[in-house]
Amino acid sequence: MNDEIQTTTATAAVRSLTTMDDIPSLANLHGLAIGAGGFLLGLAACALMAIIEYGAWALVVPPRVKATDHLDKSTDPERGHIAIKADDGTRLSARWHPITNERPTGRIAVLIHGFAEAAREVQAIRVAALNAAGWEVAAIDLRGYGQSDGAYASFGGREGRDVVRWLDALARMVPRDDPADAFDPILWGRSMGAAIAIRAAAEDPRIRAVVLESPMVDLNDAMRVWFRSRRFPGSWLLARLVTMRAARIARVSLTRPRPIRLAGRVNCPVLILHGQADRLVSTPAARRLAAAFPTPARVVEVPEAGHVDVVAVGGEALLNDVVSFLDSAMARAGQERDGQPARAT
Repeated sequence: MNDEIQTTTATAAVRSLTTMDDIPSLANLHGLAIGAGGFLLGLAACALMAIIEYGAWALVVPPRVKATDHLDKSTDPERGHIAIKADDGTRLSARWHPITNERPTGRIAVLIHGFAEAAREVQAIRVAALNAAGWEVAAIDLRGYGQSDGAYASFGGREGRDVVRWLDALARMVPRDDPADAFDPILWGRSMGAAIAIRAAAEDPRIRAVVLESPMVDLNDAMRVWFRSRRFPGSWLLARLVTMRAARIARVSLTRPRPIRLAGRVNCPVLILHGQADRLVSTPAARRLAAAFPTPARVVEVPEAGHVDVVAVGGEALLNDVVSFLDSAMARAGQERDGQPARAT
């Protein structure tokens, strides 16, 4: 009997010791869990910061894309580079494509390329169509692109004013001894370049018409779509964190004022070219932008075209449409100079 009692007591003591030994082990596991959670949280924070930094720097310091020489080979020797100084002293470059070897006639088209594009190569088909229709063409390199200087691009934060400076320089190239040689500039901007064209046209009344090809309606929204298409969680927040960081780097806002807010200050005719398969800028967004101008812009929607291939898909018919629009805008400008009421374009 005593032996059974002793055995039972010993067993209980062992169980008690085992339970007491488990207490430190559970505490250790809890600490390890907290540590692992903190590590993972820190890792996630580092990944988030890396994404934001990479995205922001990619926006303001895009790669300088090297264009091929095929456009140069199709032009005559009189065509070459022209350069100006921006308000802040930055040297800006453009490729000049005249229709004759004489002084400019005043019908000048300024082509503004999109994000991370090689201006000369991208603009080749547009230059040819405009030259054939009687337009001199300046295909500009935005600051930070091509042969232009500039530490940072800013999606129009500085480039809108740069375009106005280009107009000042191009106006000086037009002879003043013949009243028929008025300065009639138009802007043709693609994607980011379209947003920049809106900024310039909102400021400069000399601009006679604007062609907006795949216009970037809202940079934050475009960044959100980009992140979402790559399955990043929190795409809305990521987009805003990236553009805010980019603004701090460039020291100017990339997103304000929005193009749709500036549209109400653009008083010249506007044509929008939009691809119905554009995944970056939706058709409803393009239509909302069109409706924001004092005289609603005409929208040409190109079936099966995406964000970057509107002109390629639209082809000659689309280019002819653009030329017809510009001819109508010039007729309106002539009526305004003669003091006649201008017809809607």
